[in-house]
Amino acid sequence: MTSLNLATIFGPNLLHKQKSTDKEFSVQSSARAEESTAIIAVVQKMIENYEALFMVGGCFFTLLLCILKLNKEIPGWCYTRMK
Repeated sequence: MTSLNLATIFGPNLLHKQKSTDKEFSVQSSARAEESTAIIAVVQKMIENYEALFMVGGCFFTLLLCILKLNKEIPGWCYTRMK
């Protein structure tokens, strides 16, 4: 599948406007179509540039592994801070 196909499938589910009422959601279908096009474009760019966005550099990854080996409590500490 191409990045556009993946973005079309996953984009509207990943990034969507929170609806305040059912009436608002059904009335503004043209605005929703424009939002969907923008969302798909953003998710497509994210897919195409996943390495720059989500990959950890080798040096940083090695440093992280060393820190985790030195102190086994760090993953738990990080997890509690994320809540």
